[in-house]
Amino acid sequence: MQIRVAIYNRCSTEEEAQRSALLVQVEESVELAKKLGWIVSAQYIESESGTSSKKRKEYQRLLADMHTDLFDVIMIKSIDRLMRSARDWYLFLDQMNQCKKRLYLYIEGRFYEPEDSLITGIKAIMAEDFSRELSKKIKNSHRRRQEKKSGLNISVPMFGWDKIEKDRYRINEAEAKAYREAFAMAEAGDSFYHIANVMYEKGVHSKNGKRISDSAWRGMLYAPRAHGTVILHQYEYDFEQKCRVRLEEREWIYIDNALPAIVTKEYQESVIAIIQKRCRTKNG
Repeated sequence: MQIRVAIYNRCSTEEEAQRSALLVQVEESVELAKKLGWIVSAQYIESESGTSSKKRKEYQRLLADMHTDLFDVIMIKSIDRLMRSARDWYLFLDQMNQCKKRLYLYIEGRFYEPEDSLITGIKAIMAEDFSRELSKKIKNSHRRRQEKKSGLNISVPMFGWDKIEKDRYRINEAEAKAYREAFAMAEAGDSFYHIANVMYEKGVHSKNGKRISDSAWRGMLYAPRAHGTVILHQYEYDFEQKCRVRLEEREWIYIDNALPAIVTKEYQESVIAIIQKRCRTKNG
């Protein structure tokens, strides 16, 4: 009876800069499985980085399929490719044993055995500690670049501007016109809900072509970037909690004139004051 194998591929953090690293691992693992005479029943390719196993879709799919009769063996390159958490590692082993599956570490050319529990646990702890230290270094480097104002690191498109090159933007005149019109409508007393509906009827959409919600318009009118100021370091990834956390305002980094202004700071502040006064009156 031929062995049916499920292959899990994932690159380590330091390899992610190499675009071909994951592809190489995918190919070599399949070739090795075939050399061993095994049938590749499933392959899980994790293309996104993440230290939390809950956020890895392919890993979660592997766990779900583990309870089926799809495969007999799980093949990975090494422990750190599967996870970098000692706790998750032992939970994985427990689930694997319950499902009567075996684990093959192809970089070592052998199956995992129960007596390996201690040494593999130590390796998982070391991998977790390495990730923790690497996370600290990345955060520190990122923060220093921001403090020195040598990098905006804006990862998402912004309505009102087009990215020319790294850290350089120019005003998108069509979007900026709608942006200024939204300010004028708010100044005249229109609600964000009304602004969102009017803009949508005029064919004004977000960068991804979707309707801009009333809360999104509110955020855009309040955002300092409207007058050219970018706020950085508002969030930071917490390795222990495995999620992004919002930092205290005193830790935020303000970069003035980072973007060409769509409206002046004085005009934006005056419109916000009108909005807030209207809200106070309404609540009263």
